[in-house]
Amino acid sequence: MRFCLRGGWVVPETTPVPVDPSDYEHRGSPDVVGCNRLQCDACGARVAQRIADDGASRIYTCDCTTHDAVSRRMLGDDDRDPGEAVLPWRCGGHPEATLPVDVDGLSVDESTDVAEVVARALAGWTPAGARPNAAGLPAGWITRLYSRLEGLPAAGVVAGAMGAVLAGEDRGTALRFYWSRPRAAGFEAVLDIPGSEWAKTWPTPYLDRTFQQSPLQAILARLASVPATGADDVDRAVASRVREELLARNPAAGSDWFAGLAGVDPDAFVAVAPAFARLRGAYVGMMLTGLVDSDQAALALVVGYALIDARAGRGALKKWVARPEHRRRSYAVMIQRRLDRPKKKR
Repeated sequence: MRFCLRGGWVVPETTPVPVDPSDYEHRGSPDVVGCNRLQCDACGARVAQRIADDGASRIYTCDCTTHDAVSRRMLGDDDRDPGEAVLPWRCGGHPEATLPVDVDGLSVDESTDVAEVVARALAGWTPAGARPNAAGLPAGWITRLYSRLEGLPAAGVVAGAMGAVLAGEDRGTALRFYWSRPRAAGFEAVLDIPGSEWAKTWPTPYLDRTFQQSPLQAILARLASVPATGADDVDRAVASRVREELLARNPAAGSDWFAGLAGVDPDAFVAVAPAFARLRGAYVGMMLTGLVDSDQAALALVVGYALIDARAGRGALKKWVARPEHRRRSYAVMIQRRLDRPKKKR
């Protein structure tokens, strides 16, 4: 089963909702995809939807709640407008597609040359049924193609083609694809880009403007996507390279860099933290903030202890725990207590 990003969307009558139950909203979608598999957490019923009789809205109904949608709304977004009703719904999960698959009017079956489709999309082509935004964002529609085919051999063809693109002129488009789908095959090609260029950006065309994509964005997306079942060989290779680069140069991505790395291999992160603090002491606060902001406060405490025991970055650590946003938190109090202990003679 696959699930819509952040709980799924309810949408007005002006936004299409796909008929195919395997179609869903994924990261990197060129436009909003209304969820057609909503489930109610309160009553357990599947949510039905229809266009209002006057054609002015889309009406959603389950056994306990009715909602008249006149605008788009992401169900997992806690930042609701004042007065908006709390909807007890979420994406109930979408099955994997089976061939033939319709992608915006393009029928993909066993005979389709998927590599040729990707090549045409890179040149700016989209099928007639694609949403307007997709026409100006090749990476977005190729990501949609991959997501509709995910689980089928054809998805591997899409990913392979994008991995090859990383070495060419459309690197920004390929990086945006791997940022959107960081677990797609061929991600290893991102690691072939020299670490000195990880913070460099390449343009991704989008209508009359551009996105700026960097290898680091894709790498962090990969680190953040490791499933609960554990890291695979590519994840471990990414973590190893990141550790090397972390010690070799100044981090360029802010606190997310540290949070992503720690999420893949917390033990290795703790082990490398003292060496990093000695080489890049000014970034100790950023490192710990990244952990706390990503709900890894317990790991921040362990890292703090490791720095103290290794006598690395103590000055920066003292400044960090003294900040108003930290000093009364349990992790900061415990680090401060360890800092206040008399130093043991070696």
